[in-house]
Amino acid sequence: MPPQRTVRTSKSRKKKAGGSSQKKKQNTRDESYTGKTPRLITKFKPPTAEQLAAEDAQSLDGSFVEKDEEGVKQLPVTTTRSGRAVKAKKLHDFVYSDDYNSQLASSPPGKTGQFGGDFDDQYGGSTSTPAIFNFTQQPQPTATSRRSTKRKNGKTFQPALSTVIEDGELSSFSTAQAPSPLYIYDARREIQATAANIFELITSTSKIHIDLPTLNYSNDSEQPYSAPLLMHLYISAYSTKQYDICDLVADTWIRTFHVLRRREELSGRPRRAMTWRYNDPLTRMREQGIKGYALNAPSYASLLVTQDPELEPDVTLPSAELLHDLFTQTSTECGARRLWVDAMTLCGDKLEARMRVSKKKGEKWHQDLKDEIMYTATRSMGKKLTLKIEEATEGAWCKRYHEHGRHGQRCYRERAYERRMEGLDADEADSVVSEEDAMEGVIGGGEGNRVRFEAVPEVFDVDAEGETDNE
Repeated sequence: MPPQRTVRTSKSRKKKAGGSSQKKKQNTRDESYTGKTPRLITKFKPPTAEQLAAEDAQSLDGSFVEKDEEGVKQLPVTTTRSGRAVKAKKLHDFVYSDDYNSQLASSPPGKTGQFGGDFDDQYGGSTSTPAIFNFTQQPQPTATSRRSTKRKNGKTFQPALSTVIEDGELSSFSTAQAPSPLYIYDARREIQATAANIFELITSTSKIHIDLPTLNYSNDSEQPYSAPLLMHLYISAYSTKQYDICDLVADTWIRTFHVLRRREELSGRPRRAMTWRYNDPLTRMREQGIKGYALNAPSYASLLVTQDPELEPDVTLPSAELLHDLFTQTSTECGARRLWVDAMTLCGDKLEARMRVSKKKGEKWHQDLKDEIMYTATRSMGKKLTLKIEEATEGAWCKRYHEHGRHGQRCYRERAYERRMEGLDADEADSVVSEEDAMEGVIGGGEGNRVRFEAVPEVFDVDAEGETDNE
């Protein structure tokens, strides 16, 4: 029955404050008073940590299931301003993280029936799966901090999930979220596999290869060599001491540079980006019918002609990343180092523009590479000198760019030449050409970068390395 309000008469209002007024105040505190509801309201106090712990200890025996009237837990009661009694809600499907975490930590993954009774039926104890997170190693918030709604100025609690990711103590989370390595396309892995096949093909027979094999796939289409593949092939051969393969890759690079140089001379157009600057004395000599440089270097082109495989256009483009790998994994006397230093120095202002642009993009060139380019440019400035890489006779490359001489071995082209003279390699009879065909210097045969290298012995004094013809 709602509370009733008493009506005061006019006489009661005129009474002065005295004994009767004190009596009235006493009546307001009397339980039998039927006047206005007093404003004394009992505030709800959150349970303490000890009370929650006592309740949690009793929550595993099936207390989450609805019980009869005798077994119902007496929850805190409060009243509103209107006098209505309010009880706390019964959260039968709720469990605190401390309870769940403690049970997970005490039970091995996959074990069923650990808690028993209604708890297993309600929270999946019979079909439990291995836990992803290890809650015992992570800090948990206390009961009072979980109930608080005010923001504190102290150190805030970090969830266990972020702690697992930062510390890296558990790899199950990253493994579950990251895609499987089987579905990731790894270009470096494919390059390594291709290089391994090339190694096996070259080293499995007694045949002396004078050019790289072609890359053919199941559809009989030729796949061109990429710049990363050539660089990885050279570094792998250098680390495994397969110096013939190192020299084979170096000669492929040099021949490709000469193809670009020859095409620039024949086109008559302005020099394109990252190509060698014009050698005016050499150009005038060729216009007069003189065959280029004069070097007392052996020439094996009378019997050996090279058919390079298809190459991608960027194999001669300097790459800061690839050259960094080369200078990091090779010694200071490596022939490929000198090869790329000389080739980049001959680009002149084109290389300057390329490095300025790459600096704005954040690319970093190896410091040894920049130093060697500076030394080479300073040494050849103001003098009519050449670099070994400019020389057309392939025998002039051995001392500076090949690895066989530094390790007491003979050049692979020299050994192949001797075998051809003896007629041992009958399966390579198609590589034997006449002296006249070899001296013609046909370049650019085929649709791609297939090269038949030219042999043009001539006389010149000194090159940029300070070596004379006799040297």
